[in-house]
Amino acid sequence: MILSTEVIVISLINLLSLGVTIGMFVGKTNLVIHRLAILEAKQDKYNNMQERIIRAELSVNSAHKRIDHIQNKDTAVVKI
Repeated sequence: MILSTEVIVISLINLLSLGVTIGMFVGKTNLVIHRLAILEAKQDKYNNMQERIIRAELSVNSAHKRIDHIQNKDTAVVKI
């Protein structure tokens, strides 16, 4: 069976097209993975910020309680 030049050229073009398609798919997959990693890093920063805000709020509440306690002592001393 002798293959004509046209059949060989068409086969090569089809193989190249398949290779390009597979390459594009792999490239887009890598891009999606990269973007997901960036989003995960941003989410981690956001979660850490929330934890810091909660700690700061607890500290502020504690400070307010101490101030109120000191003010109550001062007013009790003045009343005597």
